[in-house]
Amino acid sequence: MDGTWIEDVSFGYTGDNVTSKTIFPSSASPITTTFGYDTFGNVISVNDPASGTSTISYDPILNHFPVTKTNALGHVTATNYDFATGLEISVTDPNGAITQTSYDSYGRKASVTYPGEGSPNETYTYVNTGEYDLANLNNNESVTKTIRDNVSGSVSATRIFTDPFGNTIRSENSTAVSGVSTIEEGFYDYNRGVLIRKSNEYYTNISPQYTTYQYNDPDGVLTSITEPSASGSVQTNITKTGFTETRTTSYPDGQTVTDVEIKNELGQTISKTENGRTINYSYSPFGEVSSITDAGGLTTTFTYNTLGRRVSTQDPNSGTISFAYDTVGRISSQTDARGKTIQFSYDVLGRALTQTTNGSEIPVQFTYDEPSVPFSRGRLTGVTDGSGITKSFYNQRGEIIQKTKYIDDITAIFKWDYDSLGRPITETLPDGTKLHNFYSTNGTLSSITMDTADGTSSGHTVVSYQGPYLDSNGVPNLKRTSGNGVTMEIGFEPLDKRPLRVVSKKPDGSVIANTELSYDAKGNITRIEDKINPARTQNFTLDNLGRVTQGTGKYGTQNYSFSANGNLIQKGAYTLGYTDGNHANAVTTATSASTGTLNYGYDASGNMISRNGDVLRYDSYGKLVEITPYAASSSVRNTYDFAGNRVKSVSDITLISTYTLGENYEILREPGKPEKHTLYVRGLHGDLVAQWTREDATLQIANGDGGKEIQRKSSDFSIGSFVGRTIVGTPTDEDGSEESRISLFVGVPTNPFCKDVAGDCGTYYKNRVRSEFLGIFGYSKYFQGGVPTSFYNVFYYLLLLGILYLSYSYFLKGNELLQRLGWRGVGTPALILSLFVVTSLPGCGILPGTGGKQGDPPWVLALGANVTPGVPSIQNPGVGMTGGGSVGGIPVTGMFFFHPDHLGSITMITDGAGNPASGPEPGTSFVSYEPYGSIIRNDSYGPDIFRYKFTGQIEDKETGLYYYKARYYEPTLGRFLQADSVIDSDAPNGQNRYMYVEGNPVNYRDPSGHSLDLMFYAALYQYAQIPNSPQKDNSNLMLLALHNQQIRNTSGPGCPVSAKNRQVFGNFQGNGRCGGTLPKDVELYMVFLMGIFQNPTLVLAYYFLYKPNSALTIVDRSGIAHDEDHSWKSTPKVLHANEEWIKKSWGNFYSINEQRAAYKREYDALPKSYDRYGGTGKSIIAGVNYAATTTFDYEALALGTTIFAVQNIVGYTSRFVNHAMFVPKGRYNNLWNPKKWRL
Repeated sequence: MDGTWIEDVSFGYTGDNVTSKTIFPSSASPITTTFGYDTFGNVISVNDPASGTSTISYDPILNHFPVTKTNALGHVTATNYDFATGLEISVTDPNGAITQTSYDSYGRKASVTYPGEGSPNETYTYVNTGEYDLANLNNNESVTKTIRDNVSGSVSATRIFTDPFGNTIRSENSTAVSGVSTIEEGFYDYNRGVLIRKSNEYYTNISPQYTTYQYNDPDGVLTSITEPSASGSVQTNITKTGFTETRTTSYPDGQTVTDVEIKNELGQTISKTENGRTINYSYSPFGEVSSITDAGGLTTTFTYNTLGRRVSTQDPNSGTISFAYDTVGRISSQTDARGKTIQFSYDVLGRALTQTTNGSEIPVQFTYDEPSVPFSRGRLTGVTDGSGITKSFYNQRGEIIQKTKYIDDITAIFKWDYDSLGRPITETLPDGTKLHNFYSTNGTLSSITMDTADGTSSGHTVVSYQGPYLDSNGVPNLKRTSGNGVTMEIGFEPLDKRPLRVVSKKPDGSVIANTELSYDAKGNITRIEDKINPARTQNFTLDNLGRVTQGTGKYGTQNYSFSANGNLIQKGAYTLGYTDGNHANAVTTATSASTGTLNYGYDASGNMISRNGDVLRYDSYGKLVEITPYAASSSVRNTYDFAGNRVKSVSDITLISTYTLGENYEILREPGKPEKHTLYVRGLHGDLVAQWTREDATLQIANGDGGKEIQRKSSDFSIGSFVGRTIVGTPTDEDGSEESRISLFVGVPTNPFCKDVAGDCGTYYKNRVRSEFLGIFGYSKYFQGGVPTSFYNVFYYLLLLGILYLSYSYFLKGNELLQRLGWRGVGTPALILSLFVVTSLPGCGILPGTGGKQGDPPWVLALGANVTPGVPSIQNPGVGMTGGGSVGGIPVTGMFFFHPDHLGSITMITDGAGNPASGPEPGTSFVSYEPYGSIIRNDSYGPDIFRYKFTGQIEDKETGLYYYKARYYEPTLGRFLQADSVIDSDAPNGQNRYMYVEGNPVNYRDPSGHSLDLMFYAALYQYAQIPNSPQKDNSNLMLLALHNQQIRNTSGPGCPVSAKNRQVFGNFQGNGRCGGTLPKDVELYMVFLMGIFQNPTLVLAYYFLYKPNSALTIVDRSGIAHDEDHSWKSTPKVLHANEEWIKKSWGNFYSINEQRAAYKREYDALPKSYDRYGGTGKSIIAGVNYAATTTFDYEALALGTTIFAVQNIVGYTSRFVNHAMFVPKGRYNNLWNPKKWRL
């Protein structure tokens, strides 16, 4: 006790009501909160200096329940109650989202309905209430919680059994496999009231393993724990003496770990010792940690003011960081050891408004609650920073549905759709490509499909996950299947859930990678055996702290040693020195026989600023913004957004600018070359699946301003994350979060035929589509999801074959070629048809890999042909130091698939055919790594056309560094360039903040277009720039009249100045010709008019006169390409257009998104005069119209399919009759005499 005031609070009263509360009233900055009351004694207002004045209103009946709460900005949250029970039955948030809860007669929660849902998402079923039979739990009390996605209909259930004391004695969770659940059990000693046995999570068809607890101390405290493991039992003995607790853990292989923790009288830990390495702690009078001293004697101190606020942090690496506060206790500024200051301002609710620095950085500005952004109350709607502007939009439930990033001249729009459980089911990337997520019954991502922006390819699976299943040896396996057919099978140990084997196979079943992992009893990897190339097998030795001390492999033998405070002082051939007293854990020298001494220097905050000749520069936020290699004039400059994510990198070395627009989209610009757009597909837990690079991508058009920015953090993937226990132990990202458990049962997608819905939408349509119609066109041998299947194609060609057989005798007359070939069996109808199919109908779905989907998958373009001469090999770092030189890691056009090792390091890429990628140099794709991430160049092969390498992080080839999001990593040193901003006060090496993964890099990882619409908006913008005048007023009236003429009648002509084009099937005010003009023609003429006349009024008038009206039916939306290409001729273009119409129409008909859009089009087409009867008039009329157009679609699709199929049969037959194979005898005779051949 030193006399420090640690608490001082004064209260003011009016009668019995507390009207004010002041914290530290005698200080220079007291904080006072005041309260107001109604006549019933209820608090009706709270004035908090940090969040302004909030008001509360109560129900008018009992004057007891708070029914509305309004914050200082007028955002209202409303609550309804069941006054009989006092239970909340609905809550409406400031954006109108309503969450409803129902209860049973006992007041127990019965169901919960999420905002925007028409039926419950959560239901609760109670069984055997108040009955307990621990011998037969079927007779015991239990509650089952069922969660349902109302979009897909998928259901997951959790059943919990409890004992009379409320302890959970058994829990059962459903999985994707029918009849199989994950189970956990607990057993208690009710005499002493303690847990004595608990099962590890197991599956219904697997015998459980148990952890047991013993309490042999007279006071009944825990004295031992016995845990099962794959190698035997792990025994932990616990002894307590006074305030000291000792835990000794013995492993089956003889290893022992001793942990000693000492606490003081207040229960604060004052020291922790792990195998002889001690960390000491001291505390301030406020109970906060004031100092931490590591095993090497280095101390980190924390200083607090008289109000208990931390005012400075001083550590042996980053120096002193100081903090200042405003009058209400919020941080107003932060200053680091370099003197770089960041200042913060806040709004009335205490939300950050600005961040400014004393450097040259552009201030960061945050905006909230924009009225133009729907559902934005209480949400961040925009951020302006040094990289540009970020805007986002929300749905009513607060889920981000669009994020728009403006950087330089780029506008990148990302969009998301969600199911009723809040899971993303569709992501639309800036170029319009769509990725659809499908989930198994238990909520785990099971597959991803892709739709290209131009609509030529859709529904193709990019990756799928299945399992677990038992292999021939009884080992549980999980399978990851890439879109190109390459599989990765992961065998794992069911108890510890550690990967045992990773086998990758090509589509033909041939093995291209096969590794087995061995562990010690602690779970550390001791051996990685390559079963295909034994020379690549690695063995590891570890010390008693789990650090790798030796590794052997293709890199030879590398030894590693550490100092007492965890500094890596020997790393293979390098001896590392630490001679900077102000940065005790920062490497200053690295010496080896081959390189001599490499020198490194740091600024006052511990950021590496010199790297053996390289000059590094940081901004006020501590982000690496420039690297100048070898002090040359060329440099690499980085730009970051407000959240610290690198969004732009410009290299003077390679003359390349790279824009990283989120975790899965990238734009690369290089002088004199087409712009490259690369999208990345990420699967389960961030699994990097594929990259697709194009030079013809067109970004979506921005559709407005406003919206909110939420930074979407990238997940951390490793093989271990597939199997429920990441072998890295506790995978941490840059802010210390962790993800320690997932469900194993992945299963298969629950999507039978809907391309936009992650689940079975048969239920959705069962009351709307006639069963006999669905029986054929919905989900049958002929159609899957309305898309013709391979069986349909086979039927189609069998029909052609029948026609050929019926007319074969006619074809044979006068055709000597067929007569001569017939006896050899070559001229038979079957073979003729097969040749016709192969030569005339590519991509129709009958050939392998193209059936049941629309178009070819994008990766068929990535068969290796795009890896042209000049692409660097992975063997060559490929850094051009003189500017403009080739550099590795740059994606090439095409789609390639990634294949990771157990850490997520990319060891191989494969092309669209499933073959390891090859380049101009010998060898196919393989990347070999040393333990700390350096690439073994002489054991790595194939083209270097991908950035993501070690542990799935970006390799910056110009600098040789890895970008780990929060900071950069130097694999040569095995150290980071900056100290970690997060201090782990419990880890023995937690104070060594340059250290990489606690010295065990084998187990651990540290992840932390141009269009008609465009022309319209361009013209509209130009029109808006015309100054207001009487002439412009007249123009406004004219354009408004033309616009109204275009949309006035939902059943009127296809365009304002012409009647319907009756030659185009389904042109129901749709996408067809308008006065003989197609949309693409309108676009061309608009460009022409704007260029010649420079008159936006004329351009807009032309647009409204000749643009076809918006499609009102799904047939119309499917028909634009068909309308452009169709005629009653038999050209290949026409016949192909018919096939595409059939596929697109049926696919769109069974798309929930398309059906929703069809209803919305009907609703939007109605005038406000229909909006009567309490605001439901438009909804009713729109529903009737929607039903009518949907009924039309039923008939139109069947009729259209029949008409176009018959046209194609006649067309193909006609083409066959006129095929070169049917030549007259005269020309046929010339065929055998080339000298006489003539046309």
